[in-house]
Amino acid sequence: MVVPTKIDLSSPTARSDIIASVTSTLNPMFLVSIPTISTLAKSIITDIKDNQSERLKGVENQGRLELDERNKETKELIKRILKETVYKILNILSSTNPTSPTSLPPSLQTRNLKVDGILCMRYYPSKDDAPSSQQRLGSHCDGNMVTLLWSTRPGLQVPVDDGRVSPSQVKSVGVPTMGGLDNVGKWRDMVDGDWEVVETEDEDDVIVTIGNEWFELNLNPEVNEGVWCPVLHRVFMGGEEERWSMPYLARTVGEGELA
Repeated sequence: MVVPTKIDLSSPTARSDIIASVTSTLNPMFLVSIPTISTLAKSIITDIKDNQSERLKGVENQGRLELDERNKETKELIKRILKETVYKILNILSSTNPTSPTSLPPSLQTRNLKVDGILCMRYYPSKDDAPSSQQRLGSHCDGNMVTLLWSTRPGLQVPVDDGRVSPSQVKSVGVPTMGGLDNVGKWRDMVDGDWEVVETEDEDDVIVTIGNEWFELNLNPEVNEGVWCPVLHRVFMGGEEERWSMPYLARTVGEGELA
């Protein structure tokens, strides 16, 4: 089990705390607490269960649920909150004092870029504890800049950072792959003992993980040179309790471009 460092984005030490969490590690990630995010997400889950339960039928391992018109207002509020969190992280790392909650660092403004992202809900039904049933989402690296993940229970797993897997091997995975347990790279087969579950501390905690696009940003040398690789991860869980997760896949886009 690993519990990422929780970063207070309003703290004077936020920049150094983030840098310490994402540099010189196989798993560059950290936690941020976003008040009300759990309440907002759970309101969507309740609506789906109460009014759209047919969408859950037939889901075996996991199902991606697009958020439709019924939840549009809540979805847009969540997206705005998460997007502003990404802007804040980027500005903190660039030592920039933004003029608005959606101001990008100058290095990105000059390229006419902005932050956008995709938000969805994922549903993982309860299953028995047989090992063959526990893998729900295959091992992969996200292709976007950063992913902000909220969930109702643990399930996200990352490689144990003890030298069994190297950053260069993780980078060789390349763009996201939905391969099986033993198909995360050509260097070796990975077994269950090579992974550990990522835990949060509070229900409003969001896990922030680095994706492949991060390495194209060139925020500053101190950050770029120290981040070794994106986060290789999978979802692996059993038990009688279902799991809901809400990932926000944030990336930079040009004018008129959609995430």
